[in-house]
Amino acid sequence: MTDEAPDFDLDLDPKACWALRHPEFFPVEVNRASYHALLRVPGIGVTSARRICAARSQAFLSYDTLRRLGIVLKRAQYFITCKGKYYGATTDPVRIRQLLLARPSAQTAYEPMSLF
Repeated sequence: MTDEAPDFDLDLDPKACWALRHPEFFPVEVNRASYHALLRVPGIGVTSARRICAARSQAFLSYDTLRRLGIVLKRAQYFITCKGKYYGATTDPVRIRQLLLARPSAQTAYEPMSLF
């Protein structure tokens, strides 16, 4: 986080918030990115990153292959490329935030846990 924006955006999940604040890291190429780089992509968790690493050892992955592997592309599409092709609508972080919030699953706001 930065001095200008010290907190996470409560409308987004923390991973998406971090990704939008670090556009220099994205998009990552799923056929070349390390396991740890894949874990930073919103929509790609531990299981999905393992599936990607295992599958790409057999062949280059396409967008349809990722879909068949069960990768959540609703969020990931804005932060990845497949065979050099970008499938997101835009690379502008402000517009990506709007698109992520327009999704029905993103309608509930995230709230910090209470210690009391």
